[in-house]
Amino acid sequence: MNKEHTKQLVESCPILYRGGFGFECRDGWFQMISDLSVKLEVICEQALMKGTLIDDLPKASQVKEKFGSLRFYLSHGLEGMEELIDKAEDQSENICDMCGVPGDMHTDGGCYRVRCNKCKDKRR
Repeated sequence: MNKEHTKQLVESCPILYRGGFGFECRDGWFQMISDLSVKLEVICEQALMKGTLIDDLPKASQVKEKFGSLRFYLSHGLEGMEELIDKAEDQSENICDMCGVPGDMHTDGGCYRVRCNKCKDKRR
């Protein structure tokens, strides 16, 4: 993901992405990851307001593409987080990882990628 999108995500979700973070996926998934991140951040904020120490809150440990779909890993989770992550991971299987429009799974030399018709022949 490009530096500007990374910066936006880290700044909009400082609890979730505390300690510095990088994303191992393309920019087409930015909006989907942003939507998921905001929902996870709200859960963290609610736990913080209930007295959970910030060091005891989940944080993202890895966000990447694997086998053509999103993988979003947390240090640990809170109630409701797993369902949100599963939904986004499923959603990623239908979003072009390059441009963000609807796409289909394609193979490229053994690598799986979700691409729209416009982007399907572009290299990683």
